[in-house]
Amino acid sequence: MEKALDYFDIKYEKTYHYSEMKEKLDKGYIAIVLFGETSDFTNRGHFVVVTGLNENGKIMINDPNWYNYRQELLENGFVNGFEEYQIIRGFSGAWIIEPKEMYISRHG
Repeated sequence: MEKALDYFDIKYEKTYHYSEMKEKLDKGYIAIVLFGETSDFTNRGHFVVVTGLNENGKIMINDPNWYNYRQELLENGFVNGFEEYQIIRGFSGAWIIEPKEMYISRHG
């Protein structure tokens, strides 16, 4: 992940602590999260984008694995947001990014 972010000159903070990521989400940041094998999202490593918190303080996620959107265990979370325990379970680290960093193309 670091190589890709560095290649595109995207500034980020890396953390292995859910609470640090949550503080940044509260301030409007986004995060790329790695889930491990104990996660509801995967049985091996898997990346998702945490886009922020909704009006109820639940965690909003974009997942590149289309199959996850059809899983009964997860489908409500994609619509209404995920509870913290669903993210903490299997949380293996996050790359925290200020949203403005995502809109700047530094490579032609």
